Amino acid sequence: MDSNIWTKLGDALPGGLAIGVLGFLILLALVWILLPFAVFGIKHRLERLADLTENVGPDMEDANDRIKKLVEEVATLTAEVRKTNQILATVHNVKFTKNG
Repeated sequence: MDSNIWTKLGDALPGGLAIGVLGFLILLALVWILLPFAVFGIKHRLERLADLTENVGPDMEDANDRIKKLVEEVATLTAEVRKTNQILATVHNVKFTKNG
């Protein structure tokens, strides 16, 4: 009895399927070998991204405060523009006479 794994695989599976399984196993072995290098290769990038996201919180709070102040200023200016428009509308509606 032959103990070669490739012979057993060839006997158990038809020719095309055996080649497909063998190709899959080779691909799986390559991924198994290369994956740790890929993970360690991007580790510093992931740490930098994590640091950047931690620093965003205070900046966002500051930006939100500035936006709230701007909204209040716009509301105040809008009210002043409405008052000015009302004054201008009343001034333009006054009819002037020749005598006075």
